[in-house]
Amino acid sequence: DGIIRHRRVDAFTDSHPSVAAFRRVLFPELGHNARVVSDVFYDHFLACDFERWSGGTTLDDFVAGVYTVLDDHAHVLPGRLALVYPFMRRDDWLRSYRNVEGIYTALFHLSKRLSRRPHLEQATHFLTDRRGELGARFEELFVDLVAYIRPQDDAQFTENTLDISPSPSPSSSRQ
Repeated sequence: DGIIRHRRVDAFTDSHPSVAAFRRVLFPELGHNARVVSDVFYDHFLACDFERWSGGTTLDDFVAGVYTVLDDHAHVLPGRLALVYPFMRRDDWLRSYRNVEGIYTALFHLSKRLSRRPHLEQATHFLTDRRGELGARFEELFVDLVAYIRPQDDAQFTENTLDISPSPSPSSSRQ
């Protein structure tokens, strides 16, 4: 279910006009890296107003839950995540996305993993210089995304509920 939902969200966001508008702000300076940076910037805007977009869960509660799950499964984390997770937890990467300094750090480390070693962290100036415009594009996307995904979640919940409810008895169907 999670993978299917993630694919639906990706397909929706990739075709949304606000995503294209968001990337157009970044493209003149970042070129093809605008896509990577925009994904990280979306995480920033989401973290800044997480409770609103999560339906009431605070970022702190969400992060605590993620760390609990990862702590309980640390012995089976795959390759790179197993190596990185202790640093991720120690430095509280997930909460750090709320502030520009955390985004700077994330982009700095991401740059080191890319073959051309771009200095993506330099793009954080957009979070100050063009914050209003980027925030508006994020808002347009997320309002539509929530409206898109919620009915599917409700339908899935209804299907799951129906799957566990008892079948009508043959005598009740004759009445």
